[in-house]
Amino acid sequence: MIESLIHDQNNMWNKLIDDTNSAKEFVNQTQAGTFDNNLMALGGFTPDQEGIYHKDQDALQQYGGYNDLYDIVFNKATSMKTEKFPFSTSDGQPYMIWLWKGDYCNLGAGAEIGIYNYGFTVPGTGLDHWYAGVDDALPITLDLYDSCGQVFSWHPEENQLWIAGFDPNSQNTSANQLTSVGSINFESRLDLWNGFIIHIMGKDFGILMSIITQLDFIGNIKLKILGVHIEIQ
Repeated sequence: MIESLIHDQNNMWNKLIDDTNSAKEFVNQTQAGTFDNNLMALGGFTPDQEGIYHKDQDALQQYGGYNDLYDIVFNKATSMKTEKFPFSTSDGQPYMIWLWKGDYCNLGAGAEIGIYNYGFTVPGTGLDHWYAGVDDALPITLDLYDSCGQVFSWHPEENQLWIAGFDPNSQNTSANQLTSVGSINFESRLDLWNGFIIHIMGKDFGILMSIITQLDFIGNIKLKILGVHIEIQ
């Protein structure tokens, strides 16, 4: 059932936009920055001077956590792509680096990178539920590109547990037209870095060689000593 939901993508949001004036007005207000600021702030969305929305680090959603069911709904409603990098620290604590890109409805073309730690397995589903790594924030940057060039560049000074950017002026953009480029600096958390590297080394010897030589390898991830540069293409 879950697999059928994932593959039966019909872009419900885009159809809603095409068919209803209220949905179009919702998008227009988001683009103009006139949508209820209190409501957007409650959701943890704040626009910068260029009109790009970002997620606040203290957004309420961090307390709810995340699991694959959210991605199934996201994928069902619109165009998205996600990548997950699970790993464990030397003491056995499971972590996840989770990445997304796609069409975020009224928020437009966007991308996210989150650091999560394991919470629990949802009874009767087999789905692992993950919590935002509130104590695991790191220096993270995020850039998004479409077929015309750069959509946004977000390099905040504050450490991030969940970095995101959304351009409401880029509507109905397929995830396949977007390239998300992120970087994570693990220098202050060698326990996470070591766990991540061990996981990567166990999957692909070519990645290990790229770390040793600091050269790119064939694929969508580029690694450097004490840092990771990730692309979703």
